Amino acid sequence: MRNIEVAVLNESHMSPGGMMLFLAKLTQRGHKIHNMKELKGLYASSVYALQDERIKTSTIAHMANLPHGTIKRFTPITVAIVGASRRFLAQARTHQVGMNYVSASLQYSDYSGQADFVVPYALIEAAKRDNIDYVQEYLDDCTRAMESYSGIAKLTDNDTAGYAAPQGLRNILIMQANHEAWMYFISLRGCNRNTTETQYVTMRIWEELLKTADGEEMFQYAGPECTFGMCKEGKMCCGNSLKNFVDTAHTMNVSIPRLIIDTKWPLLKEEK
Repeated sequence: MRNIEVAVLNESHMSPGGMMLFLAKLTQRGHKIHNMKELKGLYASSVYALQDERIKTSTIAHMANLPHGTIKRFTPITVAIVGASRRFLAQARTHQVGMNYVSASLQYSDYSGQADFVVPYALIEAAKRDNIDYVQEYLDDCTRAMESYSGIAKLTDNDTAGYAAPQGLRNILIMQANHEAWMYFISLRGCNRNTTETQYVTMRIWEELLKTADGEEMFQYAGPECTFGMCKEGKMCCGNSLKNFVDTAHTMNVSIPRLIIDTKWPLLKEEK
């Protein structure tokens, strides 16, 4: 799972908190708006009102936690994930409401001689524990699979060869979602019941979203249910709440997702 990179490519609005405030005011002040000039005035006053950090923090944090999804859907954010496996791709793309995806295609891309693979974290742990190079054995297996891939590609086409590609094959995925959809994605895919890679990449996404405009206020409670409340999985609950990370993160002055990453997957720390 080393060498997975996550970055925000684009924010559709540089003041998403101001947009939320504008839309919320619009629903209550329609009777006071009679022309476009008045509408633009309401919009400008909403955006510029949040230039005051004291007003900004309290107002955005309050609105972001209200159960009114509509005002959170006007500010989509595009995120790029480079190096995650095709297994992660399959899990991430099950989310359809409010999300768009584009990924590198096995049908059109030719990975012959170009393949790289995600190494499962448990394999890295086992190799360190037993002092046996399980990682290289795994990579050798992946390489043999891609040799078969190359042979099939020459015999038929890239699309057919794709069936031989292992799930660990690294991929590129572009995801676009509004604030409400990102909150749901992080809540579900940041849960301990996901695969390790999926939870790890989700934490990386959460970490980057916190750095966006108004991100600290809008995504501060974006974690799994157990981070700030109670797990809703019932008998399927893992029993290992992430709630303890909240106070520790505040004490250490680091983001919650970064603390979770460093604590749960210490072997992923890469040499600079």
